[in-house]
Amino acid sequence: MKRPWYMRQRPALVLVAGLGGLFAVVHVPYAQPWATTMAPIQPWKSVAASADGSKLVAAGCVYWGSYSSQSPRPIYRSIDAGLTWVQTGAPSNNWASVASSADGAKLVAVASGVPFLPGDGFIYHSVDSGATWMATTAPSNNWACVASSADGTRLVAAAVPYSYWDGNLEEYVIVGDGSIYRSADAVATWARTSAPSNFWQSVACSADGTKLVAATAPHWDVNLEGYVGNGEIYISLDSGASWTRPAAPSQFWRSVASSADGIVLVAAAVSSPNPGLIYLSANAGLTWTASSAPSNYWWSVACSADGKKLLAAAQSPGAIYTSTNSGANWTATAAPSYGWTSVACSADGNKAVAVSAGNFGTGEICAFPYSGPWRLGQAPNDEYLCAIASSGDGAKLVAAASSGTIYTSGNSGATWSPTEAPTGNYWTSLASSLDGTRLVAAAGVSTTAGAIYISANSGTNWTQTSAPTNNWCTVASSADGVKLVTAAWAESGDGLIYSSGTAGSNWTPTSAPRNNWAAIASSADGVRLVVAARSYSGDGLIYTSANSGADWKSTSAPRNNWVAVASSADGRKLVAAASLDGDGLLYTSADSGVNWQPATAPARYWAAVVSSADGVNLVAFGWTMFRGDIVISTNSGATWTSAEAPAGNWGALTLSADGNSLVALSSDGFGCTLRPPAASPSLPPAPLLTIGRSGTQVHFSWLVPSSPFLLQQNSDLNPAHWLDVPDLKVLDYTNLHYGVTLTPSLSNGFYRLKQQ
Repeated sequence: MKRPWYMRQRPALVLVAGLGGLFAVVHVPYAQPWATTMAPIQPWKSVAASADGSKLVAAGCVYWGSYSSQSPRPIYRSIDAGLTWVQTGAPSNNWASVASSADGAKLVAVASGVPFLPGDGFIYHSVDSGATWMATTAPSNNWACVASSADGTRLVAAAVPYSYWDGNLEEYVIVGDGSIYRSADAVATWARTSAPSNFWQSVACSADGTKLVAATAPHWDVNLEGYVGNGEIYISLDSGASWTRPAAPSQFWRSVASSADGIVLVAAAVSSPNPGLIYLSANAGLTWTASSAPSNYWWSVACSADGKKLLAAAQSPGAIYTSTNSGANWTATAAPSYGWTSVACSADGNKAVAVSAGNFGTGEICAFPYSGPWRLGQAPNDEYLCAIASSGDGAKLVAAASSGTIYTSGNSGATWSPTEAPTGNYWTSLASSLDGTRLVAAAGVSTTAGAIYISANSGTNWTQTSAPTNNWCTVASSADGVKLVTAAWAESGDGLIYSSGTAGSNWTPTSAPRNNWAAIASSADGVRLVVAARSYSGDGLIYTSANSGADWKSTSAPRNNWVAVASSADGRKLVAAASLDGDGLLYTSADSGVNWQPATAPARYWAAVVSSADGVNLVAFGWTMFRGDIVISTNSGATWTSAEAPAGNWGALTLSADGNSLVALSSDGFGCTLRPPAASPSLPPAPLLTIGRSGTQVHFSWLVPSSPFLLQQNSDLNPAHWLDVPDLKVLDYTNLHYGVTLTPSLSNGFYRLKQQ
């Protein structure tokens, strides 16, 4: 899919360097929240990233519930920073850990080998970014963790012992030797190191694979009635040939991470025995100091190549923290509380990915920043917004929160302001005039009886109308905001449809039959109306009116459990959505409801549908088993495609008249396609361009960035004279820097990195 114009990255001067000095223009980091990707739902155990953060690999594991529900899981990969995921050729297994080379081409994955669980205990590798996998010569073991050098040639893997009762031998048997193994030839051979047998939890290595760090946890074995593992940290400065135990405190360590040079190390504890801490080392593990990160059940840590940016994820309660100063200070992110099992980041720390096991195995994968075609933002005060309406141009929005507060926005949702609408109502539906001036809000029955309120000044002031108290479920408005129509549930309400031709000052019940109404829509002039009923406590039919509700007739739409309807401005093109406790399909009509056709969209628990003024652009939201997705049609419902929205608890949609501005609300925030609600996100921070000299040659280098940059040169700093340097960069696998060596001319030479 071609990205909209606002998603295309614009050139930006990020750093200019002359041979006599350098200076930088620093940009604010991405101002986007974490986004749940559309990766398959399963219990995820481990994730790894390439140096630029574009290539990701994630491995699933056996869910930790009852044996009857346990099954092996596949490995997935992404080549677009988590936007899309595909299953790799790795066999389904009880995967414990994955690791990636800097270019994302060489992958390694280790599996647990616990008896009675579907894991074969082998180490697998891939040399084509996960397309195909082969088992290595490493022995079958109860593998727990693995790490890789930047070039993918040096690997280190560790196992944990596991005891079980063997009924044939009538004794306890231990599986897994609790050793650390290494490979120095890209998995061709493996050798057991001198590290002691232990309950290893995590291993990490420097970019060149020479400096290693491994962490253990004191694990109580109920069968052996004793601890296995001493809860210590071990380091090796010779690729695992020898190991030493530094003066790190004994903890229930869960994860370790390393900078590219192996000097900066970070270690996270699950408990000690209370919620654990995060410790730091600035001297390759010789000494360790507790950081200022709060105590938590830390499960995974990640580190940028320079050791300045750190990422830490907690299992329970789920949280992700970041540090931009090597762990001196930590900040909680807006990542959802999923119960994280693994995190990874790009070499520059500007891209991150996190995976979770989830409740009952319903794990998710989240990415930061979100790289798809939506602009994401947080809902006001992080509230759950349950209803929304828009002006015709999409600029003015009105949204209702589950707390009872009604918010308005004059800039497509970039900022929100609470209104003076009464907060003691359970708002169910909102409608807006074309210019966004006249608003109407309908409330259902909760602790108080429902009411209908109107505003004639874009939500600044609200007035309760004379509509009777009712269990109102839906409301619609003409373009001028004068003709209104609303419907009530038959449950705890009278199940009638009311109309107003006076902008809500007076209301009259229409001739529509008593029903369990679910949704209503209006033409721009308020003359043509369409309303849909539920099939339980109602007749499950769709009705239309061609005279503002004076008369109604049932259409040929099938009896169904209808949940949403939408109409074009002329009232001729209609779309209706049914829930899966009906047939779960979308239906369209091109003749004001006389005839209906099922759409090609898959059956789902549809919850919302909206239409552009011409009825050409349609958008619907529906649920599958555990998550929701948004689909779009650009041909009046003939075909439907995914909107590539991040997975979320979407619940309300609104679309501008031209169909170019869509806002979707969820408990996670809101997204906007095709037209941004605010300025495009800032460019990521500039990589630092360093310059070295060797004889007559000049060497330029910069840390692998998470977005593409190219080197340019100029002789006089005239903006029109910048020229691209041929792409001769070479990746240094010892420090994850790109390098270019040039022979400069005798004249002035200035160089810069330009973002593509």
